[in-house]
Amino acid sequence: MHQINLSRISESSDSGLNTGFIVFDNMDDPDTAVVIDDKSPSLLKVHLVLICLRGEIRFISGVTEHVCSGGMFCILVKDSICRFLSVSPDCVLAGMTSETNTFHTTTSYVNLVEFYRRYWTEPAFLMSPREKEEIIRIYRGLKSIHTAREYVYQKEIRQAYDLALFYILLGHVNVSSDSPRIRTTRQKLIFQSFISNLSTHFRQERKLDFYAGLQCVTTKYLSSAVKQESGVSAHEWISDYVMIEARNLLCSGELSVQEVSDRLHFPNQSFFGKFFKSHEGISPLQYQQNALRV
Repeated sequence: MHQINLSRISESSDSGLNTGFIVFDNMDDPDTAVVIDDKSPSLLKVHLVLICLRGEIRFISGVTEHVCSGGMFCILVKDSICRFLSVSPDCVLAGMTSETNTFHTTTSYVNLVEFYRRYWTEPAFLMSPREKEEIIRIYRGLKSIHTAREYVYQKEIRQAYDLALFYILLGHVNVSSDSPRIRTTRQKLIFQSFISNLSTHFRQERKLDFYAGLQCVTTKYLSSAVKQESGVSAHEWISDYVMIEARNLLCSGELSVQEVSDRLHFPNQSFFGKFFKSHEGISPLQYQQNALRV
């Protein structure tokens, strides 16, 4: 009897053993069962997409338990901690891993980060009948391209399908309504440079004047440009990046709270604890214990 082992798929995504893209489903083969045989957490190196047509899958993303049941779409985003808990015997599933390079080079930073924010906290949603039809069509197209060998530009065609799927998912993120319109090209460039610099330096630097200095602007101007372009303050962006990394490191169970504090260049564990609790509501140790207890 053939099986789709979600534990093995998440492990391969965790270790980077796959090439960045795999597909799997039992839509046309009811004798293929979807199973899990290991509840250990995995830190995903790629997006993991699940399209549940029947039955249900229970999993933990971060420290929150979620259910992906019949008619639902789920995306576990890159760099998130995933732990599968159970799968029903009647589960009918299609899934794939997806690279992120296409998203990064073809969409704005606002769209991309709002995408991560949405699916980091709410990885699953109920598909409308039209969405279900379109998503399954995209999946079958991806699978067909993946198994074909005659296409010279196979990777590029696959990335086009990836991008189509991304924009369907982006439709569930209120980017256009929540984010202000672009006001000036200068402000847009300032904001994009800020996000680029932040993604590189946030583990070492949390002071706004550091990022302002990289662009030779005042902190006041940088704050204004970031707020106008994204609707979120520069300090919030910095805190979001630090907290996402802190949660990942704590959930992995591989580092102590002190080691996480050191990795993120806090002056001491006490300072890190106050910073973390002010954003999460509990101490880093409590957060880690909750994550590893499940």
